[in-house]
Order: sequence, then C-alpha cells, then structure tokens
Amino acid sequence: MSTAIEAKGWMKVVQQRLLPWGERISKNTMLLAIRDGVVATLPLVMLGSLFALIASPPVASWQEALNARPELAARLKIPFAT
Repeated sequence: MSTAIEAKGWMKVVQQRLLPWGERISKNTMLLAIRDGVVATLPLVMLGSLFALIASPPVASWQEALNARPELAARLKIPFAT
C-alpha cells in the first residue's frame, strides 16, 4: 500500500516540476520545425526501407529467386542507383 502512495507522490513531483518544462520545450519553434520535417519525410523513408528489404532480402530463398531473375533485381535496385 505504501508503494502506491509513493508512486502518487512521485507523479505529483513529475507533474509539478517536469511538465511545465516539457510544455515550454514542446512550444519551441525550432523543435516544432524539426518535428514537422521528420513527420513529413517519414513516409518516404519507410517506402525506401521497404524497397531495400525487397531488393536485398534477408531470406536465402528470396535471394535465390531474385538471382534467377536479374532483370527484376535490377528494377528493384533503381531507387538506390547513384
């Protein structure tokens, strides 16, 4: 029972001291810009990761299937061509 009371006291300290500090940081315009940029580019990063997994699969049987069809493997690697 004392741990529940201690936990409530700990949460009170967090709410009183850390919450206002966190709110000030969350309203910082530079951090908001960084957050918005990450959110905007995340779908592209995930799509690129999906193509990377398909083009270079971690499964041996998948890799063998791509080796048997080099034209498909070449097309899947187009997004990574430099």
